[in-house]
Amino acid sequence: ESDRSTMLPASFRILCSLLLLICILERSEMSTSRGRLNNISRHLLERVVSSIDTDSLSVKSESIYGDTNANNKAKCGACKVAVPTIRFLADLHVPEVDIVGVIQDICILAKIEDELVCRAIVKEFKTEFFSVVLNTELTSEELCGRALGSSCANVSGLNWKISLPNKPKPPVVPHILPSPTAPRLRILQLTDIHVDLNYTEGLSADCGEPLCCRPPNKFLGNGGAGKWGDYRCDLPLATMKSLLDYVKENIDFDFVYWTGDVPPHNVWNQTRYDQLHVMSVVVDLLQKYFPGKLIYPAMGNHESAPVNSFPPPFIKGENSESWLYDSLVRDWSSWL
Repeated sequence: ESDRSTMLPASFRILCSLLLLICILERSEMSTSRGRLNNISRHLLERVVSSIDTDSLSVKSESIYGDTNANNKAKCGACKVAVPTIRFLADLHVPEVDIVGVIQDICILAKIEDELVCRAIVKEFKTEFFSVVLNTELTSEELCGRALGSSCANVSGLNWKISLPNKPKPPVVPHILPSPTAPRLRILQLTDIHVDLNYTEGLSADCGEPLCCRPPNKFLGNGGAGKWGDYRCDLPLATMKSLLDYVKENIDFDFVYWTGDVPPHNVWNQTRYDQLHVMSVVVDLLQKYFPGKLIYPAMGNHESAPVNSFPPPFIKGENSESWLYDSLVRDWSSWL
């Protein structure tokens, strides 16, 4: 009957101890007892995770576009378990590969997603996540609140102060509207197309993962994804081509605003190659259907891998974002 937020810390302390035990057992050379002890520790881990109310932690949703209150609560709960767990194990110098396994187990046992998604998404985000969690001065509560909003944790004290130049604001000048007879331009805007090159007609559109209608989803035939798409999935390439063909033949416009979000929503299993490939495919299509048209492209938050990851310029080496920026310069060079 008590508030879940007051139960979490006690459960979490037990959880951390059990997770550490699992890591130790995984590396133990006591092969004769390793399997039995590991099974016991995992059974206890399941008991602890179940006490944190896995139903409230489940982030499965019917739509890849939805972000319900239950979804937010689940993400918040998972964050408040994962962040201190990583710090706790890192302070004990537990190898990264074992910490990854621990977070995957939390995701699976708490039913955040199915096992396939849990194992893949932890690997997808581990480098970025470890870097932030282990180097930031924010507490676990503050970090989750900053990442997921005030509904997860109070972050009212984390505001920046910005000094503005001591210069008066210029007076407001009324905007003069153009003459009704002035020349006009027609702009075509393409945004958030999220083309899925792996979309397959007939596959399940209700697979229980964040994105369906693609391998290895079950084949349902007539009961599965349609030829031209499904509202629960991303856009088939055939539909994208049909759209561009219709626009070319029926709509007159002067230039294009292309405002990003080209890759699909399989954010748990994307590589840099995947992101660059789908971008290149769509660039080729735009050049084919709209030759000679000026296109003004911009990135969305889905262009990077992992999603939403855009390290600042001072980040160099393997974690730099130059792999994406350099490729976009080549792809977009005819328009820039």
